[in-house]
Amino acid sequence: LLKSKDIQHILSTATQYNGLYQLNQRDYWAMAVQDVPDLWHRRLGHLTRGSMKLLQDGQATGIPSDAITKMDCVTCLKDKQCRLPFSKLATKRSEEVLEVVHSDICGPMQVASVGGARYFLSFINDFSRKSFE
Repeated sequence: LLKSKDIQHILSTATQYNGLYQLNQRDYWAMAVQDVPDLWHRRLGHLTRGSMKLLQDGQATGIPSDAITKMDCVTCLKDKQCRLPFSKLATKRSEEVLEVVHSDICGPMQVASVGGARYFLSFINDFSRKSFE
């Protein structure tokens, strides 16, 4: 018996089968899910309409016929958007030493250094352009 914490409700029973216990209950949570086209689109990793059509044409079973409709997936629309690249030229240089420091890390390297390091870290002072590695 599987009981709730207050031991007033029996949640499920189990039957022993080949040394294992199998719960005797239906999965009510799975039955409560609505089978909507957008749900199939998300379940299948945000497939395109063309890929969904291929699946429906016999490459997969269990996909409902209404799964291929006009899909307005917010995630896919955001993924297709683009933005302007960052400017390659600095709009303003720093006016004193260590006011702005740029850093970069590289690694892991395939071959370790003499000291055993596999990462490389650099700092560049924006004012003097001096590099510290």
